[in-house]
Amino acid sequence: MELFVFALATLGLADSISYMIVMPSLAFYINSLGGSQDFYGFVLAIYSFMSFCGKPILGRWSDATSFKIPYMVSISFSVFGGFLYAIAPVFTNNQTALASIALGRIFGGLGRANSALNFAYVARACEAKDRTAITVLLGGVQMIGMAIAPLFSATLVNADFTFCGVHFDNLNSVGLILVILNLFSQVMVTMLLPDLPRMEDNGSEKEESESEWLRILRCILSNPHIAVPFFTILTFNFNWQLIETALAPAGQDIFGWASFLCDSIVCVVAQNSYLCSLPPPSYKKI
Repeated sequence: MELFVFALATLGLADSISYMIVMPSLAFYINSLGGSQDFYGFVLAIYSFMSFCGKPILGRWSDATSFKIPYMVSISFSVFGGFLYAIAPVFTNNQTALASIALGRIFGGLGRANSALNFAYVARACEAKDRTAITVLLGGVQMIGMAIAPLFSATLVNADFTFCGVHFDNLNSVGLILVILNLFSQVMVTMLLPDLPRMEDNGSEKEESESEWLRILRCILSNPHIAVPFFTILTFNFNWQLIETALAPAGQDIFGWASFLCDSIVCVVAQNSYLCSLPPPSYKKI
């Protein structure tokens, strides 16, 4: 396996674990600081929205320069976001503490936007015959991260310690895990991911740059090979967001589930989704 595949897999693993350990406990974390249900929904939404906004920015940046710098900056955002998430209880004012959580998720969303760079890197670094296999491999690694995330949640159930003057419990210690995971992925990307040369400008494309978004939209709507996967992923993510938002508070109110159990249930859903997305085996005619 190429070293860059290992680096991208490590990054995807860190991203998926980071995502899965926050989701089940976020509602309880916000509630412990006096936050409302509306604020809980806002924090969930702002993470995804900032990731959405950051993807085209990082893509443009990597085209104009190279991959290494956008990767380093985006992962640094994730590290800083985890730091803000972890230290929120330090602030005596609940509103400031809640703002720290929100800012942490904003920076975390901007950091997670580098998932778009993974596909772009594979497209430029691999031959066409290898792209599908490597993309499926990276997707599988992300599902593995979702599968093992409950193990991280289990280690935090009885967390009660002080580090650098900050007291950590089962809620804000999640931020510490975010910092550690993203720092590790940053080291792996720095050491193992070769940088690629910037793309050469295409004069014809440059002349039509003002209509680029319209051309993208027309391409999606006019080509069923793009439109079907696009709207399938859109629908899946919409439903996933509903499950993500409602499961933890509903499970706690109705069944008394802790964040660890909610994490395990979402893990099962994620694994089933991945298994259903795998292509069927090919059979030879007898």
